[in-house]
Amino acid sequence: MPPDDLSSLVRVISDMAASERDEERKEFLSSFVENFGLDEGFS
Repeated sequence: MPPDDLSSLVRVISDMAASERDEERKEFLSSFVENFGLDEGFS
């Protein structure tokens, strides 16, 4: 998957987590971001 697609995917997941106010999704997103080392833009 090209980096642009991955960035878009992360953005979509982030938007979903924010709009749902769902703690489990937020925890999943945090784990996902940490696991892929993408947290520089989310701090």
